[in-house]
Amino acid sequence: MSEAGQGGSLSARTIKGAGWLMGWRIASRLLGIVNTVVLVRLLVPSDFGLVALATSFSFAIDSLSYLGVSDALVRERALDRTMYDTGFTMTVLRGLLTTVVIAACAWPAAWFFGDPRLTAIFLTLAFTLFLTSLGNIGTIDFQRDLTFGKQFQLAILPRIASIIVTMTCALIWQSYWALIAGMLTNRGLGTVLTYVIHPYRPRITLRAWRRLIGFSFWSWALSMTSLLQARADTIIIGGYLNPTAVGVYSVGGEVGGLASSELIGPIAGALYAGFAAARRSGDGLAWAYNRAISLVALLSLPACAGIVLLARPMMHLVFGPRWDAAVPLVQLFAFIGMFQVGGTVSSILLTVEGMLSVNFRIEVALSALRIIVLLAVVPAFGVIGAASGVAAVGLVQEAIYLVVTFRHTGLRARDLAANIWRPALATGGMALVLLATGLTQPPSDVGVARYCLLLAGTALLGVLVFSAILLLAWLASGRPRGAETYLLVLVARAIPFWR
Repeated sequence: MSEAGQGGSLSARTIKGAGWLMGWRIASRLLGIVNTVVLVRLLVPSDFGLVALATSFSFAIDSLSYLGVSDALVRERALDRTMYDTGFTMTVLRGLLTTVVIAACAWPAAWFFGDPRLTAIFLTLAFTLFLTSLGNIGTIDFQRDLTFGKQFQLAILPRIASIIVTMTCALIWQSYWALIAGMLTNRGLGTVLTYVIHPYRPRITLRAWRRLIGFSFWSWALSMTSLLQARADTIIIGGYLNPTAVGVYSVGGEVGGLASSELIGPIAGALYAGFAAARRSGDGLAWAYNRAISLVALLSLPACAGIVLLARPMMHLVFGPRWDAAVPLVQLFAFIGMFQVGGTVSSILLTVEGMLSVNFRIEVALSALRIIVLLAVVPAFGVIGAASGVAAVGLVQEAIYLVVTFRHTGLRARDLAANIWRPALATGGMALVLLATGLTQPPSDVGVARYCLLLAGTALLGVLVFSAILLLAWLASGRPRGAETYLLVLVARAIPFWR
């Protein structure tokens, strides 16, 4: 299949899918803010604390049984009814097991936390997780076919309904049960909609379990490794330092990683489906990888650089001057994010190729290295040392994944450079302009409204400068087919839609 033919269509569909997923992330954030603003006036802090404690405990148990059945089905070259039905049955059995475990822990956990109200909450949350497991497995087709618009519908409609239910119940009951009712609505309606929007009707069977279990086992192993990495930092920093240091580190990591959580996270889902589609259609995965690198670099490089440049005024505006200690961490985490473009895409590609055992070995080695580094630097250098150590491990991770991917696909470093030099050049030019103008350090005595306007203006200037340099570099290169091409096509298609 030619690059301009199916490949071009596939790349455009992948980018469009990433747009749908990012749109969902933005919509979900906005709806969540509205929901929180209303609820904090109707409920008391203890209500939120109870539900947060119960959900954290329940979802931690749920994550321990993650199987990755959906990912396994998306990457399969050809699916038959037995595969769909086996995937559905495995998901239901996992949901049933999780429900039983949480229900069995409800009374002991409530006793341990010293609040008998948690028992009913645990039991209800267990039921909501089981409801989710009953979802129609046929909706996997939306990922396989890159029709993410339908996935957006499946996500946004239950979200809106749950917010309406939560607010209504909060007005009537003024109890933490309003939050639980919203969760039930979200999970229950989401499950019902999967059967409304897709005609497939699953059956119970395990005849194809051998074809799925290998991928599912490694998915579970990888999820456990990710859980270890996510908790190791907090445990080690908390053990050597104090809760304040943990808070500063957590906030710094969360804000500095906004580009990864809000951009790369949604893109990753679209890239997985795009790589899987390329694998099924016979298109070269090396070509798809190059295009993915181009897209991720185009979005993540300026976003990470923007966070580095505007970290201090942004933290002052949102968190206040008390959080000045987190600013260097925000900048460090955002800066290192610019150098992790290839590793992120490589991990997705290797997963699609079924090389999860390779992924697992890499992540186990990196987890061990991360723990060793943290144990060495935290006692001597505190949270700055922790962030620096994690950043160094991140660079090692990037190098390892790139080497493995190059060997697997036959790509070379020059191929990677050819796809990221234009976004890198535009990002550098944007940074120089913003630093030269002094807009990255707005005066703090101008009032909140003007401070917000200055920040927004600086961000807009950065976007304009980046876009102009990127466009000029793309034109000077002879308008090569890449992320710029497909974004321009999507923009051109979107303009008539909004008229």
